[in-house]
This record gives sequence, C-alpha cells and structure tokens, in this order.
Amino acid sequence: MYARLEWSDLSWSEKVLFYVGPPAAWLKKKWVFRVVLGIFTFGSVVVMTAAVNDDGAVQSWVPLSVTVAAGVAFLASLGDAVADKYDARLSDLELAEAEAETEVAVADLNSFIEQCMEATRTSGAKRKAMLESLKAMLVTAAAKSLPRSRASYYTLRRDTYDNRILEDPKHHSEGRDDRSDRPFLESVDPHLTVWNLLDRADTEAQVVECPDDRDGIDWNKVSYRSYYSIPVKYKSTVYGMLSVNSAHTGVINGAHRRAILAMARVYAMALLAAEPRSNRRKQPLND
Repeated sequence: MYARLEWSDLSWSEKVLFYVGPPAAWLKKKWVFRVVLGIFTFGSVVVMTAAVNDDGAVQSWVPLSVTVAAGVAFLASLGDAVADKYDARLSDLELAEAEAETEVAVADLNSFIEQCMEATRTSGAKRKAMLESLKAMLVTAAAKSLPRSRASYYTLRRDTYDNRILEDPKHHSEGRDDRSDRPFLESVDPHLTVWNLLDRADTEAQVVECPDDRDGIDWNKVSYRSYYSIPVKYKSTVYGMLSVNSAHTGVINGAHRRAILAMARVYAMALLAAEPRSNRRKQPLND
C-alpha cells in the first residue's frame, strides 16, 4: 500500500480494494486475466461443438462445464476491473500527495527565508542564537514530510593540517529513534564519497536508494533505504552538509529535493552574512 497513506483514512470499500488490488494488479501485469479469458472463450466454443451426442441429447457434463467457464470468466473480468480501479486510486493518491508536499515545501521555504532575513539584520549573540535556530528549522523541514525519516546537518571545519571534519550533527527524526553522532574525518577516511560531494556543485547531488551501492553502503547494516545529501555552500565556500534519509524508497521526490536545496542555499547565505568580511571566501578553519 502507498507508504504515505493512513489506514484509518480509508473507507471500508477502499480497505477491501487495498487488500485485493495489489495481487490483482500483479496478475493483470502478467496478462493472467487476458489469458484466462482467452482460454475459457475458446473452451466455450469447443464445449458448444461437443455439447450434443449422436442421439441429439445434451451431454451430462455440459451444464457444469458452462457454469464453471462462466464463473471463471466473470472472476477474470472482475479481477481486471479491480486492477484498473486500484491503479487509478493509487494515481489519485500520489497526485494528491505530491500537491500536498509541494504546498508544505513552499510554506516551509517561505518561513525559512523570512527567518534567515531576520537573522541577517541582527548581530552578536542574538544572531548566533538565530543561526542555531535556523539549523534546527532546516533539519526539521527536511525530515518532517517524509515517512520514517531523519535529517542531519553537519558543520564543516578544518584541523591544523587542513583536513576537513564534518562534526557536531544536528538531527531531526520522524518515526525513528536511531541516530549517529559520529563525525566524518578526512584524515582517517580520505576516500569517503562525502568529500567529493562537498567539492561538487549542490545541483549534482542525487538520491541514492537500496540496492544502489555507489557510496559503498551496506544496506543490511543501516535502518534507511534511501538518502539525499547535499553540501551547504555559497560558491566555493562550504559550511557543512545536509543529509536526509528515509526507511522507504521512492519518497524523496523532486519537490522535496528542490525545497531542501533552496533552504540549504538560503542558510549558506545567512552564514555568509554572519561572517566578518575578512573571513569570507575562506573555508571554516579550526581555531
């Protein structure tokens, strides 16, 4: 059943549809219903030709055979109709879900932009507090519209040897309690794909789903089945990484990705505005 649909929202007829719809849709996809209808249509013709014996009487097995053939043909037609109804209902639900997610994403983005603009008009401790609040808003907005999700923001700094460190994660989870506070250390794991991610444009980031192993993920050892990670950067200045994952596949859609990307860019601009002009164009360094 559709991952974002609440069972309590369904009527009794829709509950029946979602019980029998998936197997009916699978059988239709495999042409089972059409094959059955074809076989029994041909069988009916054969039965009619052999229905009468040499004495002109109807064979004793004919009524039962015709009844069985008609019943099977009816069930095949009914299954085909149920499959069509199920597919149409899923399409309606997916369209409604996409529209709802777009509305939520736009509302979150507008609110986030307003808060970022407010942060740029402050200074000192108040600005620092607002930037931390914005970080919390960022991960909350990234996670809340996905089922069983977690969003994390990692701050980037460099050690005294100029190796990058992604640390101090800020998390928000929906329907899950797992989390990882482990930092990413370039000095320890220089070949992690996350470092290439930070070097590339934020528009190049892609959703990765099980069983894709492009990033060396062992899906048997993690609680998520899809993720999307992007650098939080302004031009060549990288401030951190935002990553969102879900226990489902196929749920991190285009509208959600675009909203996350827009908020990450706005947050990077707020961080840029908070920096002393002399530090701009530089990566955040260790004190």
